[in-house]
Amino acid sequence: MVPMRAHIRARAVSDFPEYIRHSGEEFVFVLGGKLELRFESGKSFRLMPGDSLYFDSSVGHVYLSLSQDDADVLVCCVDADEHRPNGAI
Repeated sequence: MVPMRAHIRARAVSDFPEYIRHSGEEFVFVLGGKLELRFESGKSFRLMPGDSLYFDSSVGHVYLSLSQDDADVLVCCVDADEHRPNGAI
């Protein structure tokens, strides 16, 4: 697992060259601000402080701040088992 704290500055999908996708699964918890998590499938979720979402990271996604200020989030990424290095527990 890779835990990260991030400040989301992007406000539009056009702020990204393409949707983000990588192996594994992802958990996001909103610490502050308002967040929209938008998927390339067209689904989107609006999250407020205290809200969380768990999803498949291989589905293209972008994080967008809906707040006047940046959204503050905790994100934990877990890689899929087949991509773990040999010897990992």
